[in-house]
Amino acid sequence: MVLPSSRSDREYKKFRDGADGSPVVAVKRIEGVEVVEETIANITSNTTSQSRDFSLYKTAKIIVDIDMNNDYTDETITLKLESSADGTNWVEEGLEFVSGNSSVLSDSVSLHGKYYRFSIEVSGTAPDYTVKIQYVLK
Repeated sequence: MVLPSSRSDREYKKFRDGADGSPVVAVKRIEGVEVVEETIANITSNTTSQSRDFSLYKTAKIIVDIDMNNDYTDETITLKLESSADGTNWVEEGLEFVSGNSSVLSDSVSLHGKYYRFSIEVSGTAPDYTVKIQYVLK
C-alpha cells in the first residue's frame, strides 16, 4: 500500500481493506520506509492474513506480536510467510514463526515476489489467539 503522493511522509492513515469487514490496517510512511500493520483477532482455526502487494519494496522486517487468549498449555500457532506472483497461487518463503504462548517474534526477508501473506495454523484444545503483524518495508 502506498499513500497518495499528495500526503506528507509523516502522515498516518487507517482504513478498511474491504467492505467485508476486513481487519483495520494502519499504514505509516516515514522518510522512505513504509510500515504496514494488521491485527487479526480471535484466531480459533486455520486462516490467512490479508495479501499485500509489496512489489515496490526490496526488504521487509516482519514483527509478529502473538497474544494467547486462554490458559491452555497445549496450544500452538504457526505463521508461514507465503508469496505469489498472481495473488492466487501461493508458495512458502521459508520464514516461519511458531509459538505456544504470547510472544513477540521478528525476522527480516528479501522481497522478490509481488504479493505476500501469512498462512496461519493453530492446534490444541481450544486455540484462541490475537496476532498483530507489522511489516517495515524498504
